[in-house]
Amino acid sequence: SPFFLDTDNLLRTSSDFVEIGIMMLPMVFIIITGDIDLSVASILGLTASLMGWLFMGGWNIWLAVAVAFLVALVCGFVNGWLIARMKLPALVVTIGTLSLYRGLAYVLLGDQAARGYPESFTYLGQGTLGDSSVPFGLLLFIVLAVVFGLVLHRTTFGRYLYAMGNNANASRYSGVKVDGIKLSLFVLSAAMAALAGFILAARYG
Repeated sequence: SPFFLDTDNLLRTSSDFVEIGIMMLPMVFIIITGDIDLSVASILGLTASLMGWLFMGGWNIWLAVAVAFLVALVCGFVNGWLIARMKLPALVVTIGTLSLYRGLAYVLLGDQAARGYPESFTYLGQGTLGDSSVPFGLLLFIVLAVVFGLVLHRTTFGRYLYAMGNNANASRYSGVKVDGIKLSLFVLSAAMAALAGFILAARYG
């Protein structure tokens, strides 16, 4: 087909991976340290569902977004606290919270769908830059990717991540706040999952 290898078409299809790409960025940090977070998709679903549920209940869309984002941070904190403070395996913890957060999302909306979002919100997932074909979500992903890349390769924090992944105990004895960094990574992961959830909800409307 002469219409597939086309700039506009390729830019449109980029929306199919933007949400996954945004969730992948903090996951790189977590994997480097030797852990994993399997609950990100459930946090995405929970935050998007909570936002939609609040909006359908008459809340202002941006207030609903703020509340859902705070809930996501709490979800990430629970993951991080159980892993960093309670020393439980990340695989076990995030499999458990995967089911918990997904279950909460089902409780909120069930088989219903939130709809009728204002254009100011749907722009996150459907908008483009001016008159161009560049999706706003794609630009956001590129900016975040650059920021995460710089943090990983150009900061002390990034070097700490590699040190923790190589030997967490040696890093701890060297003065690295291993538990605090692990906790912050899971909170960051949940925050990015929430952002991805908002973009996904905005894209589907």
